[in-house]
Amino acid sequence: SGAMGLLYRLGLGETRVLVIGSGRLGKMTMQHIAANPTLGYSIVGFLHEPSEEPGDFGRFKMLGTLDDIGLVIRSMQIDEVIIALPAHLHQYAIKSVKLCERLGATFKLIPDLYEMSLSRIDMEAIEGIPLIGIKQESLNTVQQAITRIVDISVASIVLIVGSPLWLCIALIIRLTSAGPVVFSQTRIGKNCKPFAMYKFRTMYKDADKRLASLMALNEAQGHFFKMKNDPRITPFGKFLRRSSLDEVCNLINVLKGDMSLVGPRPPLPHEVAQYEEWQKGRLAIKPGLTGLWQVRGRSDISFDEGVLMDLYYIENWSLHLYFHILLRTVPAVLLRRGAY
Repeated sequence: SGAMGLLYRLGLGETRVLVIGSGRLGKMTMQHIAANPTLGYSIVGFLHEPSEEPGDFGRFKMLGTLDDIGLVIRSMQIDEVIIALPAHLHQYAIKSVKLCERLGATFKLIPDLYEMSLSRIDMEAIEGIPLIGIKQESLNTVQQAITRIVDISVASIVLIVGSPLWLCIALIIRLTSAGPVVFSQTRIGKNCKPFAMYKFRTMYKDADKRLASLMALNEAQGHFFKMKNDPRITPFGKFLRRSSLDEVCNLINVLKGDMSLVGPRPPLPHEVAQYEEWQKGRLAIKPGLTGLWQVRGRSDISFDEGVLMDLYYIENWSLHLYFHILLRTVPAVLLRRGAY
């Protein structure tokens, strides 16, 4: 319900979950849980598979190996165990089930269907016999065409109807600080293709030169720079950023086909160079002006959690989700949720 979803978002009544598995299946599981906070799950951490590189997965902590399940359940106050192991580790899955039963821990077992995206699994039952099917790939030619038509229509309408406001913004930028009105910057788009992204300029002319001296004050986790009181931003630029009006020029990129209205935000080249392999998945589709990351907190969300949300959107793409995010963007912008 809506009330329970609100409580879960506040961290109340959440189920403390241990994920067993660090391969693609385990990571997809954590990704889906992170993208759906209203499920009421809080991932305490995960156990590492022997064939995978050891280490944390974004904000999710590696708590040990598959042999440490009993110790972790007892010491970390685990409410529920989610077993997400590939087929060749079935002996560990069986061991985990038996140990959970012995310890009285609730558990769920995710079948390894050739590492198929969880969003494409379709289940039903006939007289108690489970039938598992695979849904057709979500993004087809017709849906792509509809999305492109909506992208072009909305971008054109906003640019034309709002033109008096955009001219006023351009004039204020010109009068209050030296430099061009529109700022062009190289970003990375679909399939790692670079493009020039346009925004209203919100910083002073020497912003790039001053960045190195401010890196120690970076408040963001991951590969990008965020600072609430960034001295490189002009007073009017702060207003533009808080209201997201600086991104109106992105609509030019939408018309050009570099971007869509909805999708992962386009990263800088040096950010992509630092991506871990799993993070590169967010480059599989066109970048967008808004996405799950933006409507659920923007700067308040860590980089890794934002990437997980981007991957969730890509793997669960549908026209319904596309329009859902578009509609939720309006109140998110008006309330300036997580923007700075």
